[in-house]
Amino acid sequence: ARLLVPELVGLYFLCLTVIGFAAIFGKFGLDAGILRYGSIYKADDINKAKATLFEGFKLGICLSFVTSIAVLFSSKLIALKLFKNGSVINIIQYLAFSIPPFTVLTLTLSYFQAFRMLKYNVLIQSIIQQLSNILLFIILFYFGLRINAAVFSYSGAFLIALCLSFHFLHKKFKIFAKDRTRLLNKKDFLRYSFSMFAI
Repeated sequence: ARLLVPELVGLYFLCLTVIGFAAIFGKFGLDAGILRYGSIYKADDINKAKATLFEGFKLGICLSFVTSIAVLFSSKLIALKLFKNGSVINIIQYLAFSIPPFTVLTLTLSYFQAFRMLKYNVLIQSIIQQLSNILLFIILFYFGLRINAAVFSYSGAFLIALCLSFHFLHKKFKIFAKDRTRLLNKKDFLRYSFSMFAI
């Protein structure tokens, strides 16, 4: 806010509101499903808990990419019809690329929450992501990007946080090992997730 003029700050947060709303469709309640079924399976079969996470990943990645593409193609319509400001078209388009990493990161943090490992949520989301956002912004702003510095640092912070979350996932759960099993009650998992999205 100090480095950018008030108008640019307003445009930035306006576009973040659009992306935040669109991102809801990307995760589609899958984070709630992972939290519930990960909590159920963690005591009996860790492989079923892993299967829950990967099922969420598969669908979440697909939905988030579709949502991201939808935002890209409708950015002009949103800017001109909803906000009546053509200067936000590029900002919305750039921020649309943050939806997939945001979705996967949200699902990952739900898995940690299912195992009551909230320290990783705090470390990744509240510390690493926020610090990365600030540092990337300062660096990019120094090179003259101005409003795009805020846009690119926002997406870049999600990617950094996502990489770190995968590191902790594998460290704690060997999530990329080949001992995964299929999710047996896939329909129940999806039904619950979608019902939470509706709420």
